[in-house]
Amino acid sequence: MTPKLEPKNENSAGPEIAPSAKTVESPRANTTGEFAAGIAHDCNNILVTILGSAEMLRADLDEGSPLRAYAEAIITSATKLTELNALLIAKTRGYKAKARRVDLSQITRETVELLRPTIRRDIAIDLELTDENLVVVAGSIEVTRVISNIVINAAESIAAVGKVIVRTGRESSAAAQTCNLCGTKLIGNHLPKLVVSDSGAGIDKKSIEKIFEPDFSTKREDRGLGLAAVKEIIESIGACVVVESRVGAGTSFSVFFKPA
Repeated sequence: MTPKLEPKNENSAGPEIAPSAKTVESPRANTTGEFAAGIAHDCNNILVTILGSAEMLRADLDEGSPLRAYAEAIITSATKLTELNALLIAKTRGYKAKARRVDLSQITRETVELLRPTIRRDIAIDLELTDENLVVVAGSIEVTRVISNIVINAAESIAAVGKVIVRTGRESSAAAQTCNLCGTKLIGNHLPKLVVSDSGAGIDKKSIEKIFEPDFSTKREDRGLGLAAVKEIIESIGACVVVESRVGAGTSFSVFFKPA
């Protein structure tokens, strides 16, 4: 069976967003926007590492340690820079990402390895990547941001010792699934997918409907750009996401990409 994304509305062209006259960029402006978005993305990865490392350092220091003040200063400064970086990202959201082809498994491995030092030591991150050459239609910046934010979100949902499993592969189920963002029916096998599962507390059905809204969070901590950013990226590259969760049994995010 040939894989396809079947829109919920027969008049819809799928999850891709058609740019309005106001959002169409000139080639030069589009290139500048892409360059700025790439810098903001790289800065965010560095900041996540700095924040995670500083938080671990602070946790290992006694309350009376003179070094604790230095760790606090690093966290405060990095947090402020994260906010400034978020403004830059917000300014570049209107740029039109170029359609590229990237190896999903390779970029997943690279991103997770970069994130490992920032994740709490009592949370294991397991990689289960297909050996297949899994090429998808998307930009490396967009895919990396999707992976980073979903993995960080998964880790933060775990209160104690736990595990995050990151998988890549092709959809093997013949059963139709529905995108949580646009209602697109995912029909057919072999769609390239990224799956991030965690052993956290899970999300109730009412909250699942809100998790992609700006400023909504079920967690006390909230690093990264959040699921609202994931929503925007997924829509911009014409992908889909299916969220499955049960209170007390963890959550799973499955992102389905267009095959190259």
